[in-house]
Amino acid sequence: MKYSKSNKLMKNILFSSLVIFIIFGICLFNYKMDPYMLFENKYCMRLSNYPLEMIYTVMKSYNDYKSDTVVIGGSETISLFDEQYKNCFNNVSIEAINYKQYGELLDAYLKIHPETKRVIIVLNLIKIINNIDISIPEFNDKNLTLKEYQHILFSTDVTIKSFKLLKNKILSSIINFFDKKEENILFEFYPKQTYKFKLSTEELKKSEKKNLNEINSLIKMLNEKNLDYVFIIPPYHAIFLSLIYNREFFQNNVDNFKRFLVLSVPSDKKIYDFAFINKYTSSDLFINEHGLYYNSSHPTFIYGAKIHKVIYNNKIADDSIYFSLNKNNIEFIIDKENDLLKNYINNNYKLIQYYTKITENQTKENLLFAKRINFESLSEDSKNEIEYLDKNIKKF
Repeated sequence: MKYSKSNKLMKNILFSSLVIFIIFGICLFNYKMDPYMLFENKYCMRLSNYPLEMIYTVMKSYNDYKSDTVVIGGSETISLFDEQYKNCFNNVSIEAINYKQYGELLDAYLKIHPETKRVIIVLNLIKIINNIDISIPEFNDKNLTLKEYQHILFSTDVTIKSFKLLKNKILSSIINFFDKKEENILFEFYPKQTYKFKLSTEELKKSEKKNLNEINSLIKMLNEKNLDYVFIIPPYHAIFLSLIYNREFFQNNVDNFKRFLVLSVPSDKKIYDFAFINKYTSSDLFINEHGLYYNSSHPTFIYGAKIHKVIYNNKIADDSIYFSLNKNNIEFIIDKENDLLKNYINNNYKLIQYYTKITENQTKENLLFAKRINFESLSEDSKNEIEYLDKNIKKF
């Protein structure tokens, strides 16, 4: 009888030990693979392409990285200011969020980083004409909670991501072993990637009202917290601008948005408008010799260097690539931008027709037509921007 009890106890101990070992092994595996990059050494915050329920968890994992400046926005922010800018500012950029979430994310970020003095907000024009109806979880604690640790170390979805990451690493190692040819590829871009806009006038008016109210709330929050801030309207390519301005209400919508900004933003704050026809936004999109675009609506970090010089008042900043909007010049600039765009449309009618057809009949082939850009293929102008990044920004 005593032997039987002892044997049963031993089995229970062994079973418990096995369970603990498995739990510990899964936690260690997820910690080492770190699919959300929560535990690695970081130089700056860059939130992008994370599930909405993970946004605040990831944000908290960056709480040790202090910066007096944060840039916030959508997908253009990700493309303009990537990890090249790790020593300039923290980056809170999430695709497919609305202007209400700009405010929610910024409010949470400021609770984690009260040292923040300056905010750079990249305003996505497409968010003005779209009704993005999503929500993110409520922010509750500036430190990682026990529940969040349990999720990132022992949840099913994180474990699955860890195994997928391991698989990709193994495959990548095998490919690199057999193909040791190295190419100096900076990035790939998609010259045929454009977007559809098929909203009714009524839908656009409703979205405009909602989005302008949300931007107004964001401006109020920035003012109440006594933050220094600048607004940036990013440099979309002329093809993209032509497609969204081709319908009259879109044009009115964007113009009204700019009028609203200059009336709502205090006169001592800057509003930089890069979204108009100039030598860079109208450059050949298919060749992309300057390496300025990932696709027609997403400028690259090379364009980001040009913008960085402007917002930091660098002496070598190019004054021809932006307008500084205010109450006194807004009507003049709107008229000038519209004239520039009309001239571009008139002079590039066949090209715009080609991209319009792609937009209306978008296929996977057109969407994913990729071209590679390397340093050697860049224009001298853009090579200088890369050197600027190397000398002034990419410092550890």
